[in-house]
Amino acid sequence: MRNKETRKQGNSFFLSLLLAFSIVFVGCQDFESDSVLSHDLVAKERAISIAEGALSGMSGIVDNWDSSSYVKEAFPVYLAGVEQPSYYECKVVTGDVDAGYILVNINETDLPVVEASNEGFTVSELIQDETGRDDLYLYRYGFFSTIAYDKPLTDNSRSSNNVLYSFGNAISNSQSIEFENQVKSRGCVPYYSKEILATQNSDNIVNSRSVDEITELVELKNYYYNEGYYYENEYVPFPHSAGRGYHHTASFIQYYDNFTNSFFNTYPVGCGPTAWAIVYAYWYSFHGKSDLFRIPNGYTITGRSNIRLNGMGEEPGSEERIVSGIINQCMARVASLTNTFWGDWGGATTMTMMNRGIRYAKERGYSNSSSTRRGGGTYTPKFNIVRDSLSEDRPVILGVNSSGTGLNDHYVVAEKAMRGSSWIAYFCNFGWGQGIEDKTGKNRYNDRWIFALGETGDPSTDEQIDRHSTYCVWDIKID
Repeated sequence: MRNKETRKQGNSFFLSLLLAFSIVFVGCQDFESDSVLSHDLVAKERAISIAEGALSGMSGIVDNWDSSSYVKEAFPVYLAGVEQPSYYECKVVTGDVDAGYILVNINETDLPVVEASNEGFTVSELIQDETGRDDLYLYRYGFFSTIAYDKPLTDNSRSSNNVLYSFGNAISNSQSIEFENQVKSRGCVPYYSKEILATQNSDNIVNSRSVDEITELVELKNYYYNEGYYYENEYVPFPHSAGRGYHHTASFIQYYDNFTNSFFNTYPVGCGPTAWAIVYAYWYSFHGKSDLFRIPNGYTITGRSNIRLNGMGEEPGSEERIVSGIINQCMARVASLTNTFWGDWGGATTMTMMNRGIRYAKERGYSNSSSTRRGGGTYTPKFNIVRDSLSEDRPVILGVNSSGTGLNDHYVVAEKAMRGSSWIAYFCNFGWGQGIEDKTGKNRYNDRWIFALGETGDPSTDEQIDRHSTYCVWDIKID
């Protein structure tokens, strides 16, 4: 673990949050047409102020962000069920290089800082480039989905709205409607409550904390990277970076058996088996657990691009085909062990069954392997589990709980963890493999920081936070 020296910065993370929220709060009520422009300007300024504070706190610690980094622009993002923009995606530039974004919330419908990426373009720019339009309305659905519409969502317009681009995990129209209804009912994202979010946003709470530094940052020790290539619906999962990064299709996984020289369709594979495969790939690559993937001598699991399965890619019997088949067999076996079933958009693994993925390691001869799930409980103890695991160079699975909000749960793999006195963030592999290609041809967006609730130090408030836990932790050891 790397504890950072105290860094006193004039424009620190939560001091900037205090400044941002000391501006007169503009809520989610209706506005007259002549006040819309004024509202937009105030909201955008508030968003940039929050983002600048976050950037100041993380510069010099997060990759690609340093003293030359700054917030260049901010793009509005909507929350279904709220009329005005709830988020702004704040574009970060380091020197003259695009260096990701910081997604902030400006109306207490979510955490002040929600998500961050430290490379490439914003999602807004990606979607604008893909659609050729800059008049889109981007709506965020939970942690993993963004949909671009041609006009704002209203009760009267929904049937005539056109979806122009879908980013991240696919969601159905019925799921989006359920999510929107819950936002309207709660007044915020469905996996939190207004009362909980007030503990993260209110001026007096922010002012009571002397948070002007990142107190802890810990990460996996090993990294390698491969850009890869994407073929629609014809995808074989391969390591992406840091022993991390398998993508999965929303169909039966197809694997190549190097003994019979033929293909087999097996179980539906979703994000659960994908997360397990990421973890197993890391243990195979960096901890010598060679029986997890019985790769023939001279072959390697690392640094591979993605290939077709329809005969247009590598030849049967080639190293690429053989290794891909072995990886896919792992994922298919984990899907079987965890009773992965068909969900709305492919394989779904319940959190109660997720722990059974460790049985794959035991079947491979690592009989002392263990997987410990921490579900309930406040965020600090769970952060400590992640921190200790990463300190020992062990990747951790996080299950982000969106059940009951209209959206699906999703499993990611934490590769880094960062904490201040009252906030927590994890750098996660979303399980999207090569990610999504931006306008430069680079594959991005698979690895991002997601922020979690922070404890306040007040026992009654932290008890409420305990009841609003949005994720579970799987602490995994292979032995």
